[in-house]
Amino acid sequence: MISFNKLKQTKLFITVNLRSYLTKDQIEKLFESVLLKKINLICIESAEHERLKNEDVIIIDKDMCVI
Repeated sequence: MISFNKLKQTKLFITVNLRSYLTKDQIEKLFESVLLKKINLICIESAEHERLKNEDVIIIDKDMCVI
């Protein structure tokens, strides 16, 4: 198991389609922990999901335009 001290040294975490594997409750708890521990997290999703509090969403279309 990875210790929090090792995770703390990482500047940015990037996930792909994380919401396909976790429930809404699990995602909310993860985001809460990330915010409390001041961890940078980018979640790349292939589908749009319900927006959660404290979540910034940027949509990039197939032409690489930011919406």
